[in-house]
Amino acid sequence: MPDAIIPQSEDYRRRKGLESDLADLIERVKRLEAARPPPPQDDPLLTQEQAASALGLKPPTLAMWRHQKKGPAYVKIGRSAFYRQSALTAWLEAQSVIPQFEGDK
Repeated sequence: MPDAIIPQSEDYRRRKGLESDLADLIERVKRLEAARPPPPQDDPLLTQEQAASALGLKPPTLAMWRHQKKGPAYVKIGRSAFYRQSALTAWLEAQSVIPQFEGDK
């Protein structure tokens, strides 16, 4: 009979140790989340449709560009893609071309 009590107490101690580890981990995650800076409020996330409209494109074009790993930077949340307004502006600026005439070389 005493043999049956020993495994239960070892199992109990192991479970208590795991519970303590889990509680420590939860506290650590809470501290990390509290220290994370809030997302900028002046840089909203745009849906694919909103971003396409802002760029003068059709939404499937943005989807194709994502697949081809080109186009503006995007944020993936689950299965959805979102675009920051600042990323669209930066990408547009990078697309600027300054024409040069033959005589300017």
